[in-house]
Amino acid sequence: MIIKERNALINSLISYAREKLYLASTDEVYLTNLLLSKFHLQNYNVSEEKENNLDDLITSIELVALKENLVKEEDLELFSTAIMGMLTPLPSVVQTKFFDLLHHVSSEEACRFLYALQVNNHYIKLSRIKLNLFWKANFPNNYLEITINLSKPEKDNKATAKLANDVSIKYPKCILCYENLGYAGRVDSPPRQNIRLVDFKLAGEDWFMQYSPYQYYEEHVVVIHKKHVNMKIDHSTFIKLCDFVDLFPHYFVGSNASLPIVGGSILNHEHFQGGKHMMPVFASATKYEFVKKGYEDCQIAYLNWYNSCLRIISPNRDKIISFASEILHIWNNYQDEQIGLIAHTQQQHNAITPIVRKVDQYYHLYLILRNNRTNEEYPDGIFHAHQPFHNIKKESIGLIEAMGLFILPGRLKKQFAAVQEILMGRVTYLDAIITNPDLIVHKNMIAELLSEYGASNSEQRVELILEKYINDTCKQILECTAIFKNTSIGDSHLRTFLSAVGLEIIGG
Repeated sequence: MIIKERNALINSLISYAREKLYLASTDEVYLTNLLLSKFHLQNYNVSEEKENNLDDLITSIELVALKENLVKEEDLELFSTAIMGMLTPLPSVVQTKFFDLLHHVSSEEACRFLYALQVNNHYIKLSRIKLNLFWKANFPNNYLEITINLSKPEKDNKATAKLANDVSIKYPKCILCYENLGYAGRVDSPPRQNIRLVDFKLAGEDWFMQYSPYQYYEEHVVVIHKKHVNMKIDHSTFIKLCDFVDLFPHYFVGSNASLPIVGGSILNHEHFQGGKHMMPVFASATKYEFVKKGYEDCQIAYLNWYNSCLRIISPNRDKIISFASEILHIWNNYQDEQIGLIAHTQQQHNAITPIVRKVDQYYHLYLILRNNRTNEEYPDGIFHAHQPFHNIKKESIGLIEAMGLFILPGRLKKQFAAVQEILMGRVTYLDAIITNPDLIVHKNMIAELLSEYGASNSEQRVELILEKYINDTCKQILECTAIFKNTSIGDSHLRTFLSAVGLEIIGG
């Protein structure tokens, strides 16, 4: 690619903003002058320069910035994000357009507008996201979706060192705070000049919505409390989730549990996640169906899913919310020590992961039962991924994995390429770990696979072997998180809990 000169680059930026980012003709001179200042350019000539490829445009911005010594190399992303933020309509303009579409066309069209804007201004980096590996793992009764995440950039150690001893930074308080809107960024807080948000009320409180820059699934949205308040699951949570799907019925929405191990990575700021994707749990068949007095207009079921999940379907949102709150109250204090279930010690251990979606006029509420207790045998969590599976995933099994979409670390691609060489007999395990010490975490897996399949497999066969291994491991991880295992003993303890909730199994 030919590096553009500053004048040609500014022409391309103006042209791109006009075509992709709703730049009004009355704002072109104003934006041009802002760009001239940003690129330290005194003279300017208008031309018909164009660049429609966004990745090439970003590369041009960064190469010109380096060539003209406008920024240090480690700050290139900060610089290009700032430029794209300048090209993007102001937050007020975006919100006005969004709600005009929401009220006069449809919520789906409004979301489509905001999503496309965030792709076109490089907030959602599709070219990086397309690097992710993705496949479906089919099993007899259900399926899982698995992705190896290669798009989320790793932190630079040199840059991290800048903030190692700085404890004074308290703005924004976290990467979810509203104050990130337009923020230039720092090592532990990415640049957000090009992010755009939309505000609304949930349960009478101020919330806002943004798209995830990493997009783990289709139109992945993050729904965030406007105040920096801790995660919690209570009666109001179910109201908020139902309010959201009333606003955006084409999206599902769910909340991580509010406890570590079984929750998400950010527990100090209340937020939900949602989107357009059909999560695997939504396709799960029912294992038991129930009736309950006072909830005759609710279809209540326990799913034939890998973890412990109840589903309630009803057109009556008040009944859905009331019943969910009743279950939450019982579960928060429910104990069954025979299966290691203790609700609280010095701290709370029981939790619920709730998800809501709308199908026609019916609310579908999913309640996944969780517990984060540890013991000597399972120091990382009794109902968490057990140690033999940590080579694949050790992190919290949060909302997205609990619904059947596994986000696995990018390290696996490189590590499994080395494992392939071993299973094809091109290198021994002992030789491999000399050049790739990270393979030690897979020692037991490699020994198991060599014992079962040998070391003379074709490349195609090895790919199938490793994919099957990952598929089976992810399924077993979800089964680890189940409170009530899919066994006769687990079934017996499940029935005791269902009885405590007042549910009567249809047909015995």
